[in-house]
Amino acid sequence: MDDIEEHFDQVVDLAFSYLAEPVQSWEMLEIHKKVRFRRWMFPNKLPFDGQNFGTADIALLLEIFEAASEDVPHLVGVVRSNWSRLCAEISEFASI
Repeated sequence: MDDIEEHFDQVVDLAFSYLAEPVQSWEMLEIHKKVRFRRWMFPNKLPFDGQNFGTADIALLLEIFEAASEDVPHLVGVVRSNWSRLCAEISEFASI
């Protein structure tokens, strides 16, 4: 975790670059990295009913990005209260 905290800005910048163009990021990944990328984005599987995909559970980092883009006032509290989980997700993302 200390390493993630030390390089937090770099890892978040990397995450933003991947998530800014998710389709292009997906296409450039090797198959084993696609599996990790999908597991990271949708930690509780990605439901498919035969015609449509859907999910209510996304990675915490994605939730934070979404909240930041909507200027959610309690964002700092969310980050603080979920710091360990956030660091774990960022660490997992960095391994992709």
